[in-house]
Amino acid sequence: MKKLLLVLILLASSAYGEIYTWKDSRGTIHYTNSEYEIPEKYRAKAKVLNLGIVEKKDNSSPQQSAPPQQNASPQQSQQQSPPARPE
Repeated sequence: MKKLLLVLILLASSAYGEIYTWKDSRGTIHYTNSEYEIPEKYRAKAKVLNLGIVEKKDNSSPQQSAPPQQNASPQQSQQQSPPARPE
């Protein structure tokens, strides 16, 4: 039942909202998306859940990275030793 409640809270919250959790004096864990719904005596111990939601960057103008340029002249590449042959 608690898992279902948590899933419903997560679905109902906005992507950028925060979910708070706290444990009362009876040991019951509570969840809310409003800091004002946390009883005052538990606010200091309330925690913000990290749900792994990361704010997306604006990719309206994606920058493509250019392939690395090789400044080696053809003569330099010929002077390199050949790769070792497996025996």
